[in-house]
Amino acid sequence: MVAVLWSFLGVRSNQDYQQDAHRLTAKQLIITGIVGGVLFVLTVLGAVKYLIATSGH
Repeated sequence: MVAVLWSFLGVRSNQDYQQDAHRLTAKQLIITGIVGGVLFVLTVLGAVKYLIATSGH
């Protein structure tokens, strides 16, 4: 999960990337990427709904 989170931010060193490439499988990366993406979208939607609800409109 940590490798995918760092990849989302784009701050992964080449050495760490190489270690992850040998250690992780494609299935692990795909599943983690999908879960991370869904959580990100749900967090943004929740924040937007909260801001709209508290804005007084």
